[in-house]
Amino acid sequence: MSTTPTLRGAIPTNPSPQVQTVLRWIKGICDADLQTLEELLAPEFEVRFGPESVKRPPSSKEGFLEFLKGLTKQMVPGMKVEIHEIIESDGRVVVHLTTDGMLITNQPYTHNMIHTYRLKNEGGKLLFTSIFEFLDSLTFMWDSFKSKPLKVSTPESTAHVGVEGPHRKDIPPASAASPTGDHLSPEKASTLAKDDTHVKGDWVLFHPVYTPEELRAVEVLHHNAKTFSDKLAANFVRILRWGFDFISGYKHKPIPPNSNMTVEELRKGGYIMSEDQWLQRILFLESIAAVPGMVAATLRHLRSLRLMRRDAGWIHTLLEEAENERMHLMTFMTIKKPSPFFRLLVIGAQGVFYNMFFLSYLMSPRTCHRFVGILEEEAVVTYTRCIQDIEAGRIPGWTNMPAPAIAIDYWRLEPDAKLLDVIYAVRSDETTHRFVNHSLANINPATDVNPFALREPDMNVKGKKLAFEREEAEKYVQESLKMIEEGRHQQH
Repeated sequence: MSTTPTLRGAIPTNPSPQVQTVLRWIKGICDADLQTLEELLAPEFEVRFGPESVKRPPSSKEGFLEFLKGLTKQMVPGMKVEIHEIIESDGRVVVHLTTDGMLITNQPYTHNMIHTYRLKNEGGKLLFTSIFEFLDSLTFMWDSFKSKPLKVSTPESTAHVGVEGPHRKDIPPASAASPTGDHLSPEKASTLAKDDTHVKGDWVLFHPVYTPEELRAVEVLHHNAKTFSDKLAANFVRILRWGFDFISGYKHKPIPPNSNMTVEELRKGGYIMSEDQWLQRILFLESIAAVPGMVAATLRHLRSLRLMRRDAGWIHTLLEEAENERMHLMTFMTIKKPSPFFRLLVIGAQGVFYNMFFLSYLMSPRTCHRFVGILEEEAVVTYTRCIQDIEAGRIPGWTNMPAPAIAIDYWRLEPDAKLLDVIYAVRSDETTHRFVNHSLANINPATDVNPFALREPDMNVKGKKLAFEREEAEKYVQESLKMIEEGRHQQH
């Protein structure tokens, strides 16, 4: 991407070598000239961000260049730079500037910034040793450019913003500038809003985005069934697991100690599965796993209408679970398209399971949530084994397979993420469902507030603990309400 930036404002007529270097840096940002930017940085370069409230750590030369690489990919060419003031002394240049432009999501941005550049002369060449960036909207810039990799639509490509396209709220009004600098007419904006090739939003509900530490904080845990209803739920899961294993051909026998068998020998011996076998297992599992949340949400919704009273926050969490499980299916569908016979099996299994779960939830919601919690325990086991096999080189086709673009968008993964990173994220999602459903099974569905209506604990809690007990759930609700109240007081 290359463009000539519009530099205007208080630019010296005869700038000093220091100021020339700074202007060259700004032009390099606008032109996405990463080679020039890298040449201007000293080996010991460090960038720091302010104000302190944004809590962004300093970054090295390599880290900052990686950030700039992500930043330039998300900007539409044509950024305008207004320089308000330049102050310089020996080895230091301070610049007050404003940038105006458009992201590839059609979202305009304006940043008011103060940069302090420190330079040194090395072999007759000026290099930056540090930059301090004080931005009024650093959090937006960092999160938008580094954490949300997107694709750009070009005349030569059918790729669109993200995988699912921009949401309707991202389509600019008639008065907003288009990526080319033109203004959209009402007719053009209306066409974009209705065109299915532009708007393909496939998820709209909350879902967790995990840190690298959270992804590896998951432990395999199992509920100790003591009551009759818990034992009934556990037995149903065993029956369902047997059916899943039979239909999907799942097998995972313990590998003999000190085995030197090759991958092919391990597969023939029934110790591990191939890539196709894993996909068949995952696709069948996820096509069924998205059912309970939707059924439970539907029945809670109808109950709220029937009794004409509020739902205490359950419906939304259950819908989030259903959508999250469906997104797992959409992700793995990009790797393999099921056969007609497989689709027929899914239709039959879905028809039976949906109606059985519907009737069961009418009779005992707590037993159903316990059933889902135990089912999610098995999902965590499945994905943990899959991760172990990939990391041990026993699924060679997936070792370096790039993550599907839909997964990078959904879980906000790095642009170079691998399929292994996706499976870590999916396992964390299943761990969340395990925790949520076991917790909902511990409270009274008729009277208690959903503890996750306002927030959820991080994976350091969900990954190491099966559930909240009823008293813990109540305490968590009170803490959430207290946080909201404190936030209101701070605003006033």
